Amino acid sequence: MKVVFTAHAVSRLRQILAFIAADSPANAVSMVERIIARAETLDTQSFRGRRVPEYQQDNVREVDEPPYRIIYRVTADVVQVLTTCMSGNCCPTRSLEVAFCDIKLGWPSM
Repeated sequence: MKVVFTAHAVSRLRQILAFIAADSPANAVSMVERIIARAETLDTQSFRGRRVPEYQQDNVREVDEPPYRIIYRVTADVVQVLTTCMSGNCCPTRSLEVAFCDIKLGWPSM
């Protein structure tokens, strides 16, 4: 199964990179690489993550790459990474609305 990042998810990765890079550019790159690597493992085990409690849909799931949550949606042939947010500081409902809007509008994915 193919893993793609929505425009919103890419934007969030850039924000994470910039935030961490203010203190440590090397750690910023490492963290974003870890998030991407964790998301890419979903190509073979897409339903291994738990359901997102705030959203309550079986195909909207999350995996952790501490301290971040990677929230994604599983469709018939693709895993769409919707957003990434801090575990204790996350409001995925709003992020998911933005990500779903990206998908509906046909904005490019990575």
